[in-house]
Amino acid sequence: MYGQQNAVWTESIYLRGYKPSTDEKLSNKHIKEYAETLKKNKIKYAYLFAGPYGEDGHLPEYAFSEIAINSVKTLKAYYPEIVILPWVGGVQK
Repeated sequence: MYGQQNAVWTESIYLRGYKPSTDEKLSNKHIKEYAETLKKNKIKYAYLFAGPYGEDGHLPEYAFSEIAINSVKTLKAYYPEIVILPWVGGVQK
């Protein structure tokens, strides 16, 4: 029998490189602690906030940045079993 498949929705710090509400910068320590928490709680899917759609229908540039790419690679390095998915919501005017 298969176990429960858990998922979590995550703020944009991991793709933006900073936390918008506090301007706190993303560090490798953040990523490592997040990966360890996911692994400890047997979370299989992590939805990383990739931003709202712009009026032109595109996602913000940060969702495709080197920071975003490196964050995903680092999360996968710490927790290879995790499945990273984009979380897109809303329209930004």
